[in-house]
Amino acid sequence: MLPRMYPISEEAEREERRESKDELLYTRRWIASQPSTVVFQVAVFCSYGVIVRRPCYRHVVARNPT
Repeated sequence: MLPRMYPISEEAEREERRESKDELLYTRRWIASQPSTVVFQVAVFCSYGVIVRRPCYRHVVARNPT
């Protein structure tokens, strides 16, 4: 596609907005249709963060006793 040098027509703008809206709706539907996987991913992410953070925290406390 060539870069647009002329101003975008209103109709084209509306089309683009509609497309982005549809994308959002599709994403929301996909998340709603797969709640278990999303929850599972979030849980894995959180547990991973806890596992990674705890030992570092212990090391910092061990090195710098208050």
